Amino acid sequence: MVSRVSGLNKLTSYSKLDKAREYYLKNTELDPQNPTPFYAVGSVNWLVLQIKSQPKPPEEQGQLVDEGLQNLDKAMEGLEDQGPLSVLGIAVNNLF
Repeated sequence: MVSRVSGLNKLTSYSKLDKAREYYLKNTELDPQNPTPFYAVGSVNWLVLQIKSQPKPPEEQGQLVDEGLQNLDKAMEGLEDQGPLSVLGIAVNNLF
């Protein structure tokens, strides 16, 4: 699951990140039981906020943070249904 979103750290332009975000938001609607796209939305939003060369306006930053946290919460809910090792697996995969 995490391998599908691990390439996100290679995206550095807003246009590519915005496109990825739209894709993952659509996937959350198509498959609301799958935690991966919810996790990806949170990850993409975090990456957008890390681009310091062209920072987003403060209001938009706040919206991205709120949306990202909401989606990460949904991802964790989905993983809790699969057992505690699923949550641990995502954490370990993110370290490597």
